[in-house]
Amino acid sequence: MMMLWLSDGERLQTVLFSSDLPEAPSHIVTSNITSTSVTLAWNKTDAGDSPISYYRVVYTSLNLNPSSMNKTTTLRRVNITMLQPYTDYTFKVQAVSAIGDSPVSKETSLKTFRK
Repeated sequence: MMMLWLSDGERLQTVLFSSDLPEAPSHIVTSNITSTSVTLAWNKTDAGDSPISYYRVVYTSLNLNPSSMNKTTTLRRVNITMLQPYTDYTFKVQAVSAIGDSPVSKETSLKTFRK
């Protein structure tokens, strides 16, 4: 991060560099898949210049009425529940710090089991 100052000492602008932000979470793994839930886990990411406050998991159903939901966690794994049986979903994870949000992870997808 770099701050620019005016000659009278007043701060003019704060400039963030991409190295200040957390890296995108990577290697998302799904497990414990059922008809209505799934567990996701991912690798630890470089937090940049500020600790990671939490992770945001965005998931989207790809059925006839697509909808997106999100869940937050301070851990590097999360159990997503209340999914619809036999439905395709995509998942993305984003790290959030006091400085800002990481890029979103690569998307991973799955289909829940039949009931």
